[in-house]
Amino acid sequence: MVIVADLPRQQMVELANLCEREMIQFKLAPSVFSIFVSGLSLETIAGTPVLGVNR
Repeated sequence: MVIVADLPRQQMVELANLCEREMIQFKLAPSVFSIFVSGLSLETIAGTPVLGVNR
């Protein structure tokens, strides 16, 4: 499994494509900053982190 936190978009796409070809799980862990500026909110419900759209 490959977990990515912060890479330039092109490198992330290339890595995701490589993982797909090699049948390796690819996970993206966005930074708190990127969530904040995306307009999404991060909260937990019963201990599970969820993303929501701000009003």
